[in-house]
Amino acid sequence: MTTVLIVEDDPDIRDLVTTLLGTAVDEVLSAGDGEEALALAERRDIDVVVLDLALPGDRNGLDVLAALRAAGHPARTMLLTAYAGAEDRAIALRAGADAFVPKPFKIMELVAQVLELAERPAHVPPTAPTA
Repeated sequence: MTTVLIVEDDPDIRDLVTTLLGTAVDEVLSAGDGEEALALAERRDIDVVVLDLALPGDRNGLDVLAALRAAGHPARTMLLTAYAGAEDRAIALRAGADAFVPKPFKIMELVAQVLELAERPAHVPPTAPTA
């Protein structure tokens, strides 16, 4: 069973992605801000998180990603954001994101990437090099 969490503050984008992914995976959950997303991640088994960087409230997408990684959450993460510069992409990937999709996006490509992430093994944090 594949469960995807969409974390997006724009209700139109959130509803569109939720609806279209709902035809491709077993379950789609959605959250409009970082706090709601983290609460869902604590209570539910989530395989893939599609996460916007710009979120309302006290936690932006990088904060949510950092909290998931600090908690050892195994979900693969895809950042879906209007911040699409090379530096933004590098920051996101260094923070532990598994994929990065800039807005605007093509929905079929997004669905394909989410399905590909869902097939990967659970996210494993990098280990420190041994001396």
